[in-house]
Amino acid sequence: MNRSTRARTLTGTAIALATAMALTACGGDGDASSDAEPEKQTKSSDAAASVENPVVASYDGGLYVLDGETLKLAKTIELPGFNRVNPAGDEDHVVISTDSGFRLFDAARQEFTGVEYKGAKPGHVLRHGGKTVLFTDGTGEVNAFDPAKLAGGKQPKTRSYTSAEPHHGVAIELADGELLTTLGTEEKRTGALVLDRDGKEIARSEDCPGVHGEALVLGTNGVLHVIDPETGKAERKIDAVGDWTEPLDWQQPRPTLFVRDHTAYVSDPGKRRLHSFDLDSGEKVTSVTLPKGTNELSGTVAGH
Repeated sequence: MNRSTRARTLTGTAIALATAMALTACGGDGDASSDAEPEKQTKSSDAAASVENPVVASYDGGLYVLDGETLKLAKTIELPGFNRVNPAGDEDHVVISTDSGFRLFDAARQEFTGVEYKGAKPGHVLRHGGKTVLFTDGTGEVNAFDPAKLAGGKQPKTRSYTSAEPHHGVAIELADGELLTTLGTEEKRTGALVLDRDGKEIARSEDCPGVHGEALVLGTNGVLHVIDPETGKAERKIDAVGDWTEPLDWQQPRPTLFVRDHTAYVSDPGKRRLHSFDLDSGEKVTSVTLPKGTNELSGTVAGH
């Protein structure tokens, strides 16, 4: 198979993959903005003990770091503004989207590493093929790195690309080194293009792809639906929280779902509660009441 034929074939696969993976989380087109101040960490006489399988929840003004098994609150980090949380792709780190850009946070040790990708409106964080890819909406910049290189708090070797125009976008790096990233403007997303490992464009599609269904859905009736992705049918229903209403402002707190392995974590910000459920049995594992109601909810997840 010659290179041009192969490129066309891979491009179709890549765009389909991006449709299924990257565009699942394109609900909000807002930005993370605030009058930021340096973060403050709660004082402790001793260095913080490492947290196993940490869960990180944001609240208005900071972050909570919790033990993933017991939900015990390990540390509170003061961080002004609306902050989003995503897995970085290893066992220790999460990515915090702040008003100034993406910041790497060592959740296991409950501290920022100093690694930062600056830029207005930090958007989606995607993990695929052993790479983590950040898309900064305000600049159109794409940054991809190997999360295994985050150990030690050093800046990993990063592959960067800047879109022709800033937009609410997403990007993934494929296993063969090709980079797929969206096309768009500030008004809309119009399609996707594929770059080879040397950064040369090899194909594009101007047709905006569709959206892919989720395997777990938290309904506004407070029920967690475990859905078979093959049949689309609900395999199990778990009563997680009470009835809730989707807020008009996407930055306002609402019940949030984070899944890791066989455990689902569900927040109930109105009651300041956080619950964990065993997805195999459908039983609640534990619950905790936090000082403030939370917004974003995530944690460490190794791999993609």
